[in-house]
Amino acid sequence: NILWVKSGPLHPPDTGGKIRTLNMLREMNRRNRVTYLALQPEGEPLHPDEQTDPYAAEKLWVPFRTPARKSPQFFAQLALNLLSSRPFALSKHYHDALRRRLVELDASGQYDLIVCDFLAPALHFTGHAWKTPVVLFQHNMESQIWARMARNHPRPWGRWFMRLQHRRMYAWEDRLSRLFNGVITVSAEDSRFARESYG
Repeated sequence: NILWVKSGPLHPPDTGGKIRTLNMLREMNRRNRVTYLALQPEGEPLHPDEQTDPYAAEKLWVPFRTPARKSPQFFAQLALNLLSSRPFALSKHYHDALRRRLVELDASGQYDLIVCDFLAPALHFTGHAWKTPVVLFQHNMESQIWARMARNHPRPWGRWFMRLQHRRMYAWEDRLSRLFNGVITVSAEDSRFARESYG
């Protein structure tokens, strides 16, 4: 029994991360019982294929209100993040209701493994003594992506913001990685970076 935790639905499969996760789970669910736990943006109905796709035996959705990109609420959220130590890319996916549900499912004792898919939902794993083994599946090393964006942004204010987010991401990727019993990466280079940087 595997509990798979992600930040949102998998359909439509319009990103590399969704496609990778979707195909892995389809195969895993043939030999295991996968429960999929994720946020569902309020006001956005699930894609018709989401419920029928056999990537999980059970799908649990936690409603989540997220401001539209470039809306006044989005920029207010961005401004408030400047007062936080957390990177915006992680804090925007955090929701108390998802954390409560995750802790309840861990306490139930019905799972053999809990997988956190990507770093985005990893904040939900802080501050709890897990009864079930927990694994972080890193599709990318997020801090390296933010370092590249900081180097390549064409505007000075953008480089400043990206550098700030990179420093936060590196610190939190380190802190969050150490919460888990193991970290899975997709390349030998990422694995080496995780060992050398985060132990």
